[in-house]
Amino acid sequence: MARPIICFAHGSRHPHADQAVQEIADAVRQGSGAGAYPAYLDFNPRTLTNVAHLLRADGYDEATVVPLLFTDAFHMRHDVPAAIDEAEAATGITLHLAKGLGTGETMVRVASDHIRNYLQPQHTKIALFNVGKPVPDFAQRLAAATTAREARSFSLNDRDELLAYADPADTLVVPLFVCPGVLWDQLCERMPSGLARAPHLGAAVAPAVIAQAQH
Repeated sequence: MARPIICFAHGSRHPHADQAVQEIADAVRQGSGAGAYPAYLDFNPRTLTNVAHLLRADGYDEATVVPLLFTDAFHMRHDVPAAIDEAEAATGITLHLAKGLGTGETMVRVASDHIRNYLQPQHTKIALFNVGKPVPDFAQRLAAATTAREARSFSLNDRDELLAYADPADTLVVPLFVCPGVLWDQLCERMPSGLARAPHLGAAVAPAVIAQAQH
């Protein structure tokens, strides 16, 4: 059997987040031909350990874990390895940790393809919003890969700066989120009328998940 892929998300209180992660797993399954399963760090009973038990029951003795994370921050460096250790100890299954989604060239292609669906001729600026640390180099590469003239990256602590930067006349706001999020919804509520925004990336990240799993 082909080694299955676990799409390991942070988890969210947003009511539509789990469905979005399931759609990512479905797209990974269709694109790779391997089994693909969602699992979560928080806010969902489908923990990595519980999914590992399901895989063991299905006859698997190993799987690849692809964290649906963009930066190599605390979750990637501490929480994910700890969850893998716990799941392996509880089930005896071997879990191979792949790199997260990251902000490399594959994600530039994925995100720029996604953004082009929402970028209009008047949008010369991209305001990129993510919960973790800012990713200015990634934002600049997105601008270079699209028709935007410039792009800036804003983190959770930069929301006021994002709202000051984003002009309805020329800006598209883009969430660097794999699924709907409460924090993104809260930011949208503060946006002025007419400010264009793209939706979360969703199943568009499937090629990046597959690439990391096969790396």
